Amino acid sequence: MLCPDEISMIVSSAPENGAINRSADGSFFEIQLQDALTLPKESLNATICVEEALVWWTIPNILTGINDKMYITGTSALVSTTDKPTLGFPALSTYNMTIISLVPDLSTLSIGNLAGGMPIGVFQVGDIFQPTSGVNTGVLYTIIGITNDNAITKTYTITGLLESNILSTTGNFNRVRTNIETNYIITIPQGLYDLSGLQSAILRDLENQGAIIDPDPLFLLSPDEATQKVEIRFNYPNVIIDFTQPDTPREILGFNAQIYGPYPEAPITILADNVAGFNSVNSLLIHSDLTSRGIRFNNDYNQTITQVLIDVSPGSQIVSKPFNPPRIPLPELVNAKRTNIRFWLTDDKNRRVNTNGEYWSIRLVIRYLKPLFIGDTKKGG
Repeated sequence: MLCPDEISMIVSSAPENGAINRSADGSFFEIQLQDALTLPKESLNATICVEEALVWWTIPNILTGINDKMYITGTSALVSTTDKPTLGFPALSTYNMTIISLVPDLSTLSIGNLAGGMPIGVFQVGDIFQPTSGVNTGVLYTIIGITNDNAITKTYTITGLLESNILSTTGNFNRVRTNIETNYIITIPQGLYDLSGLQSAILRDLENQGAIIDPDPLFLLSPDEATQKVEIRFNYPNVIIDFTQPDTPREILGFNAQIYGPYPEAPITILADNVAGFNSVNSLLIHSDLTSRGIRFNNDYNQTITQVLIDVSPGSQIVSKPFNPPRIPLPELVNAKRTNIRFWLTDDKNRRVNTNGEYWSIRLVIRYLKPLFIGDTKKGG
């Protein structure tokens, strides 16, 4: 006569619960048993079954040092102010401003030094000339045109209201620059992101580094539901995103390894080359060396003892209780003793996952049949 028997166990990756040799990414751990796990040599039909698994769905799709960087060129919101000596103008350089007749709010700015020695190219269209002495101290005059620029004389067209001509003066001045083109390297904190969360992390770091946000940020990400691709809206003509670097999230966003931008016709929207890969993990697999084979995955065996379906939102705990959990043959444990057992967690492509500091656990049951003898058949009754 055969009698069913079973052994139930709860195993956890938490060190306080006895897990040892836990991997840095949290996907692997071992347990050491004081009493050896064994099945009698007469055991038949030994199986292992995982009836419950608890796994936090915080497995990051952005990993530090792997795909956590964005390389972006664009306009800075910061203001750069450089004074006359730093620009390289001789101390005796003079300037004067003359109202342009019949043209409201336009004037001519002339800077000169008969001995020469003035720097060339230090003022560009869009720069601001700011006197720092005299009656117009602190007033901002934007350069909108350059007529002459050499070591002796410079002539610019500027905007700014003048009540009267300003005579030649040797007073000091500043060059004020806004809309400075800057190269930004964005670092995205490790985590599990959807498109909205990823955009927020990128734009937050851009703002912290001084990139322009008003009236619009450098770019915006949005989903194209019909194609399951990501769109990037470039809001300014000089914005460049470099996806040639290997540590960018280009695969998640669906873009090829190339440089996008600048786009003189901006604002413009660019559709990704490939489908977005935010859901690259479709399910999780739990493995153990209790079995040498496990659940068959197509034509492969990789010691899988259960599959965990992802049915919660990011940041939540998966409580997996299969309605009909598979029972896996476990002949390896019959007439054997195990004191050390290993468990590990992978994605559906059998790649170890990063648990982002969270612990995971399973409740498993080992079932078997053992012979039950009633009386001694040799003695008769």
